[in-house]
Amino acid sequence: MSQTSTLKGQCIAEFLGTGLLIFFGVGCVAALKVAGATFGQWEISVIWGLGVAMAIYLTAGVSGAHLNPAVTIALWLFACFDKRKVVPFIISQIAGAFCAAALVYGLYYNLFIDFEQTHHIVRGSIESLDLAGIFSTYPNPHINFAQAFAVEMVITAILMGTDSGADRRRKRRTSRSACAITHWFTDRRYRCLYGAVDGLCDESGA
Repeated sequence: MSQTSTLKGQCIAEFLGTGLLIFFGVGCVAALKVAGATFGQWEISVIWGLGVAMAIYLTAGVSGAHLNPAVTIALWLFACFDKRKVVPFIISQIAGAFCAAALVYGLYYNLFIDFEQTHHIVRGSIESLDLAGIFSTYPNPHINFAQAFAVEMVITAILMGTDSGADRRRKRRTSRSACAITHWFTDRRYRCLYGAVDGLCDESGA
């Protein structure tokens, strides 16, 4: 992270980076659901992973590429991250995720309306969760709360572990590419393995 980066610049980077990964991730799910795109869990995982990698390239040199409130809190608790930056970072991440999701909704608005009318979906009903799942995550109905919690805890711990290792390599002047690629492979693997189990609510807007 650049020593000359201001808090404002870092917050803008977190806003843009989180927005970028949510735009790619949510956009691909929306394309699958309402636009008739034909791809599966593997392709979705790859697109999410590419979104994460691109977001890291964009923000790592400015803000450290947290891109997730859980990462910011963990770095504050265990890696001496400045506590004065925690709240601004989290607000920026949530705002970026929200704006990106809103942009996807706006771009696909007519398709959402057509899908609801075709399938007789009333917003707020149980059936509407089919579309709500584009922007948020819900566990598989066949697993319980404890199992979903365990999945999230394990994959988030793995993610934080790989992030920490990549961050140490970056501080030793290893190329930023290594950090982005490491995160991309990690993200793709656990989305392929566990995405169908609990939806993976590990990102700010997901």
